[in-house]
Amino acid sequence: MAAAARVDRLLATLDHGGEEVNGCALARDGTTLVTAVYPHMVQVWGVRRPGGECLCTLSDGHTKYVLKCTFSPDDDESRLATCSQDGTVCIWDTATWTRVRALEGHTAAVYQCKWFPAPARQLVTASLDKTVKVWNTEDGTCVQTLEGHGDKVWDVDVSPDGQCVASASNDKTVKVWRADGGGGGGSDGGGWVCVKTLSNPQGACMNGCAFSPDGRWLAGASGLAAGGHILLWDATSDAYPLVRTFQGHTQGVTKCTFSADSRLLVSTCWDKTVKVWRVADGTCLATMEGHTKVVETATLSRDGTTIASVSWDGTAKLWDVADLHLRECVAPRLRDLPTTATTTPDGVQTHGTRLARLVEEVAALKGLREVKQVVASQLTAWVEAVEGNSYGDGATSPCGATTWDELVMWAITAHSEAPANHLSHFDQAFLSLAIMLTRCQKRRNRVKLNAELAAATARHAFAMKASADECRAKDASFAKTLNSKLAAATALRINASKLHARERVSNTRMQEMQASHTQELAFLRQKHDGDMAHLQRQHDYTLHAMAEAEQQLQDANEAAKVSKQEVVANELEKARRVMQAEFEARLQVQMAAAQARHDQAMEQKAAHISQLKTWKRDALAAQAKAKREAEVSRQQRRLLCAQLLLCLGLLLVCLVLYRTWDAVWPAVERMMRARMEAWQLFAMAASAVLAFKWWSGAVSPHALWSSCVRHTMQTWADVCEWIMPGCMVASLDVYVWAGTVAAHAKGVVQTAMFPVAVRSLEC
Repeated sequence: MAAAARVDRLLATLDHGGEEVNGCALARDGTTLVTAVYPHMVQVWGVRRPGGECLCTLSDGHTKYVLKCTFSPDDDESRLATCSQDGTVCIWDTATWTRVRALEGHTAAVYQCKWFPAPARQLVTASLDKTVKVWNTEDGTCVQTLEGHGDKVWDVDVSPDGQCVASASNDKTVKVWRADGGGGGGSDGGGWVCVKTLSNPQGACMNGCAFSPDGRWLAGASGLAAGGHILLWDATSDAYPLVRTFQGHTQGVTKCTFSADSRLLVSTCWDKTVKVWRVADGTCLATMEGHTKVVETATLSRDGTTIASVSWDGTAKLWDVADLHLRECVAPRLRDLPTTATTTPDGVQTHGTRLARLVEEVAALKGLREVKQVVASQLTAWVEAVEGNSYGDGATSPCGATTWDELVMWAITAHSEAPANHLSHFDQAFLSLAIMLTRCQKRRNRVKLNAELAAATARHAFAMKASADECRAKDASFAKTLNSKLAAATALRINASKLHARERVSNTRMQEMQASHTQELAFLRQKHDGDMAHLQRQHDYTLHAMAEAEQQLQDANEAAKVSKQEVVANELEKARRVMQAEFEARLQVQMAAAQARHDQAMEQKAAHISQLKTWKRDALAAQAKAKREAEVSRQQRRLLCAQLLLCLGLLLVCLVLYRTWDAVWPAVERMMRARMEAWQLFAMAASAVLAFKWWSGAVSPHALWSSCVRHTMQTWADVCEWIMPGCMVASLDVYVWAGTVAAHAKGVVQTAMFPVAVRSLEC
């Protein structure tokens, strides 16, 4: 029955196609829900009608995961802020759903963003870069950066007066920052300083934090995997003492948030549940189950009757908590109304308890969500008017209601007098239904019957919780009573034997009593068997749930192992890259050194080659010079030999001429002495002249002479080159001597021949 009650709270499931949903924001009027969806989208849903519908998708603002979203606190909620893993915050206009501005400055993912109270246009963000930033959304500038956390900052919240900021971090602390008036932020324009650091007693990270709307409490969500707690600190004291701890979740708590009147606290957890707590004593009032993966966050509607939760299973769910709001918020406020006559007209102080009881009866009705919403809204407005001493003379009062249906009728009548634009389609549709219920007695009786049935069901459920030992104790008690009655009847039968008629009556009564007790015993045994079967079913269900939890734990362990292997692989890849970079750096250094050595060797080689070329050139020049000097010496030797041969030839010719002259002269002398005829002398002279002309021109005796001399000199030079060097001296001596002789002979010949030739010509 408890599970069925939890399922009955589910109003709608908004499917996001299996994509992770990380954040949500519910509008003030409860008709619009905004969700932050993987990979980088923001979806706007209309939840006025059952089931909900997607109105639009904003996908042109962020480039990575959208993590959280929140409406601005002004009356018309004109702005929406979204934060993303890309390190930016986008401001959207809710009238046109277009992006107005982007806030850039964080160096890592921005995990949470919260607005300062109206009319301030400031925003505070928490980031995984270990900082908290305060922004001016009008111009997009960062007012101040709050540094102090030693690890990632998961959540942030602003106090109702705007003078304090709380931040929850992975370093296991919650820090409280206060505006110090230094010009950095706060409603008075001051800067921010850390005034308190609150540690987690569980020694685990802090996933969330939240101020209560009345400014009295500060709540923190512990992320202990074995079962996180919700810590409640007193925010009215500068010491922030720990007042209360909420225990009930089986895994780490992800986020927590207060109701509008600070009486209820809603928490979400890794155990896939959403829990509602009473702040006054830490009692868990309701547990909503339905998500199949981690529930990331949840938010309460302004009227306190609806909870919206989002999960990694790709869904957003709406839950009905109107009965809790009436029973835990509205009824206590009625009981706590001031009792002075000046602030409580029409004797409200005498009817507060009765009105609270009527409200609890309305809350106990099954279904009728719209009726509960109308009653809650009207009573809340009336109580606020009474508490604020603004109760008007013409306003109606619920104090005259004595039954719950009269209270409902008053709420419907007061609600119908509201402006038409303040009535939702749900309210208008149910007003006619509620009026019909109040006017139809038969329908009213059916509602009462449903209430009685609900009460009987509750009593039956309470009775079914009795253990088997109690059932056996009842059986033994009934058997003992029956035995005592049988003994008394037997004694009566023995003592009244004389009264046979009375005995028959007594026997008849005893048989009837025995039959009735037997029937009652059989009924109790049947009931006991039913209780045992129900307990067995609960035991089987518990075993099944434990098996599922164990399987999920195994899956989580496998996923953790895979994730660890991936982390190890990434670390190995990173180490390999670092080693490769170092190796490449060393290789580059070695290559540079080798290149330098190579360049130096090449320079040395070039110097050596240049030196070798110089040496070779010098050697070739020396060799050429030696050859030239040898050739010159050879030519000089040949010239000397030729001159020597010429001298020797001339000497030889002179000798031949001399010998010829010696042979011819006697003949010439005899001829001259014989006094030859003139014509004979003339003929002889002519013959001599002709012979000389022939010798000098026709037969070219000069050329013949030159050729003879040349060949003779060449032969003599060749011979001289193979003879001992001393021959050169002899040759020179011969050459000089021959030259002298030749010159002398030439002079003699010329002296001797010239007169003869002259005489011949004269003849």
